[in-house]
Amino acid sequence: TSLNVFLLYYMTTHPGIWLGRYAFWTMLLAVTPQLLICARAIKVFPECRFRWAYLRSPEKFKTLFSYAGWLCFGIFGNILRGQGVAIRVNTAMALGNSVSAHAATFSSSLIGAFQPAIANAYGAGDLARMRALAYRACKIGTLLLLLFMIPIAVELPEILRIWLKDPPQYTAGLCWCVLAMVVIDKTAVGHMLAVNARGKIARYQAFLGTSLILTLPLAWLFVALGGNVYFVGYAMVLTMMVCSWGRVWFARSLVGMSARYWLFRIFLPLLLIGALAGGVGYLPHVWMEASLLRVCVATLFVEMMLLPLAWGILLDQEERAFVMDKIRRKFSKSTIDLRKE
Repeated sequence: TSLNVFLLYYMTTHPGIWLGRYAFWTMLLAVTPQLLICARAIKVFPECRFRWAYLRSPEKFKTLFSYAGWLCFGIFGNILRGQGVAIRVNTAMALGNSVSAHAATFSSSLIGAFQPAIANAYGAGDLARMRALAYRACKIGTLLLLLFMIPIAVELPEILRIWLKDPPQYTAGLCWCVLAMVVIDKTAVGHMLAVNARGKIARYQAFLGTSLILTLPLAWLFVALGGNVYFVGYAMVLTMMVCSWGRVWFARSLVGMSARYWLFRIFLPLLLIGALAGGVGYLPHVWMEASLLRVCVATLFVEMMLLPLAWGILLDQEERAFVMDKIRRKFSKSTIDLRKE
């Protein structure tokens, strides 16, 4: 982030055609941290070494390229869906993606921490722990997303007005669609991690990529039948619902995750919590004019409603005990530090 700030300053003080150089810089920022992590791992962990014999093994190459190929197909579907739709409504979609990306940062970081734990549990043959971690990734990842998404959704027109003064047409509606799409995606993210940990992902990625690619013809069909631009967003939400339910089905058949548990213990509680918190967050609209103060008040109302509901409805007894134990440990440590001072 700091390097991006320096580059931005350099770009503004050295005018020119920056597209190619900026693309190269973006690539460096994506690749360099991964190379540093690899170098650090090789230095710290004796078991983290290149197996040169694998380079001469056709079977290893076949396995790796098969996995990577199907993974790339799923990613390609996601890219084609995003970029293809953006051609139709470029500015509004770009703003919607920007809003959702910022709101999802915290949730995505937490899910990134779940991924190796789920893979390790599957590799060790501890399927019960793997399923428990996958369910928690769905719960906590979506909950953290809702902490940011619901206040944004409730006050989106005013946030866009403060941010852009004169937002482009259709921006608010498409932003709502993108926010809904991201939330739906996160409700089954644990299932995605579990299926990927199993390794045999050909059918899963084929289904995922095909479903995402179908966003384009579906959006074209809606518009051709007389729908407005918002129907492009509806097509995105619909295909994401198909993808999420497909993840649940594949996780059920491949790693034994219960679809019933997901529906009644994760999806429906999250839906109830989101609806109640959003309804309470909308209450300031009754007596307050649109302003930054109302955005802050609505955010406060949402968080005051969301967290107690999540504690009582979403988290199970073991998860509540874990959270309380962490809070007690943190409080005890702080008390000891104060006494030492």
